[in-house]
Amino acid sequence: MRKRTRYTLRKDGRIVRAETIDGKRVFFYGKSDEEVDRKYNEYITKAEAPLLMGDLIEDWWAKKEDEISPNTISGYKTAKNRLYDRFKDTPARDITPQLILAYLDEFKRQQYSQKVISNTRSVLKQILDEALIAGEIDHNPAVGLPIVKGKAKTPRQPATDNDLTLIEKYKDESNIGQMFYLMVYTGLRRGECVALQHKHIDRRSRTIRVEQSCAYDNSGHPVIKKPKTEAGIRTVHVPQFVLDVIPKGKAEEYVFFEELPKKTASSKAITLFRQRTGISSTPHQLRHRYASILHSAKVDVKDAQYLLGHSDIAMTQNIYTHIEEEHRKNIGGQIDRYLLSKKLSKTRKPSNTNA
Repeated sequence: MRKRTRYTLRKDGRIVRAETIDGKRVFFYGKSDEEVDRKYNEYITKAEAPLLMGDLIEDWWAKKEDEISPNTISGYKTAKNRLYDRFKDTPARDITPQLILAYLDEFKRQQYSQKVISNTRSVLKQILDEALIAGEIDHNPAVGLPIVKGKAKTPRQPATDNDLTLIEKYKDESNIGQMFYLMVYTGLRRGECVALQHKHIDRRSRTIRVEQSCAYDNSGHPVIKKPKTEAGIRTVHVPQFVLDVIPKGKAEEYVFFEELPKKTASSKAITLFRQRTGISSTPHQLRHRYASILHSAKVDVKDAQYLLGHSDIAMTQNIYTHIEEEHRKNIGGQIDRYLLSKKLSKTRKPSNTNA
């Protein structure tokens, strides 16, 4: 007996309902009209359901994760997780400029840094770009917003004179001691020191060729990479007294490690060395000490930019400006000591020569 149906009955006994939805021909199959209608209604309901930010964020991360450099991925992942926790159940079409600004203002009230706020905004903009491409929104509400300023950045202080004395004392104590000694007098970054191989050291010309760095993936495993910018590739002068401390080895061997350490191992080694020696400075503060050395040696800011591997001369100028401001703070003390000495000399009673 032939099936009774409002739709088309196929030779195989299935019923098919054909509909044009958003300009696209869609077919629904079933053994009965009721089954076909149910599939049609499920399709329409799903099509009408708004795209939630949680789904959008996860899709964006799946595409983006492998494209992000090891040095950047941690900040991106943190921002992505925060955005997911806050907006996962919010339809993409409901994200407005006012909602974004209110969200970023929460960071401001909690005294987050400008970098954290800017990074969060950047990630959100990229995610909403995906919604724009998918046709879920007709414009990106994260574009053109006023800047929300975070906590003012506190300039990093260079390594102290006391730390410099301790670094000198313990320079031969371990591989970390040697590495710290090199950082102070060359300005190499931590990752650049970890990735340093003997082939990069030219003892005759007393230089180091910086052309690679050690970064870490999501699992904390080391990854050799090129510097983020061309400015990171540079040739740095090394004083002879520093070269005398650095051990010699085969060209392909790493200078301070037998093999590239995991992130946890590298951090632990540095922390233990600082605790054991009483050195308070971080590797980045050693870089700032090197910048102070360049400033004191009257090295031009453009040459300092090259030696420090800064892509933007403004970064170097900011460091030089901070050094000069710190120097000016001491001028008042110098003036006070001079005036006090003059005042004391005037009030000092003359010795009694008639006694």
